[in-house]
Amino acid sequence: MVMLVVVALVLRFFPKVWDWTVRKQDASRNHTMDGARGLLSLWVLTHHLNIGPAMVLQNGGWQPLPSALQILVTSGFFVAPFFALTAMLFGGGLLASKGKLDTFAFIRRRFFRLVPAYIVSIVLIVAAVFYISGFHLRVAPLSLIKEMVRWTLFDFVQRYDINGVNASGSHGMLWTLRYEILFYASLPILAFAQRRLNSRFVLIAGLALISFFSWPFIFFTGGAVAAAALGWRHPRAATVWQIGSIISIAVLVLTASHTNAVLQAVLLVPMLAAIALQGAIFRPLSWKPIRFVGEISYSVYILHYPVIWIIFTLFISPATVQSMGFVERTLILAVGGCVVLVIATLCFVFVERPFVAYSKRSGGKAGAGKVVATSPALTVAGEAA
Repeated sequence: MVMLVVVALVLRFFPKVWDWTVRKQDASRNHTMDGARGLLSLWVLTHHLNIGPAMVLQNGGWQPLPSALQILVTSGFFVAPFFALTAMLFGGGLLASKGKLDTFAFIRRRFFRLVPAYIVSIVLIVAAVFYISGFHLRVAPLSLIKEMVRWTLFDFVQRYDINGVNASGSHGMLWTLRYEILFYASLPILAFAQRRLNSRFVLIAGLALISFFSWPFIFFTGGAVAAAALGWRHPRAATVWQIGSIISIAVLVLTASHTNAVLQAVLLVPMLAAIALQGAIFRPLSWKPIRFVGEISYSVYILHYPVIWIIFTLFISPATVQSMGFVERTLILAVGGCVVLVIATLCFVFVERPFVAYSKRSGGKAGAGKVVATSPALTVAGEAA
């Protein structure tokens, strides 16, 4: 909440920040879905800020200490909505276009969307590592090259320490990107099958089948179901989805400590449908500060863990934060969160958005962006790019 207040004040007194980030495309966006991305990003950021000081360096990785908060939010509670929202956006586009997809353009745009900011996150970690090691090589040059190559592969191979510095736990969100990339890789195949079989259920069935071999795909399946649910044109559809979302939120909170991925995926369907239809109960998500974070959400998501690791490794020890009173500790963590938001904003303005724009200019006819844009209710920050 403190971070949102700071964002609101910045946007109020420095309106140019809004102009630099959101304004150019704001009119064409689904504001509640942008807000959902922003709220989820803040949720993940707040969670990692809270458990960061309670982490101990053990066996080459950061291990959080047990707590009720940890049980609540590490049960797939915040990972599931990210996966489901991604599938809703891209799945909705495929459903609306009847499986039409410019595969080359899709891959190009996803590459320029994901990789540049990811490289920035790795550069931050490497810079911190060499600062810790006094800018001296502690390993053979060839070993260092091998370590660096492993760090560029989105967690598809095991990451090791860098230059003899314990850094394997400095990027805790990479495992989620691995599954997101696998989801993107599956879409051209599912799109082809959808065109050949001429059935909108191919996408859902295909993702559900993959989930038997890779459990996070159950959340992608839920997102695709939510996209299909938007095809229900009943006059009271929005009301039904809002009531369903209220029930789902209550059940999700009550079952948060139980890692039931199927239940979470099912309960996310009415919530995502209500958000996409901009239901009244989700209108607060259209608040400017939340939408601003939604615009920079990928940079927040990919950069926050390395920045938090750097803060608690170089600038303030976890023990110091643990010993603080509630108010002092909250303010310190809020400052850390604001540092993350500043760095993420700079990354978005100077790295992420320019490369996304380049992918559009260099691509010829529209690809992934066109697919998503064919479903107007799902046009949202970042994923519409």
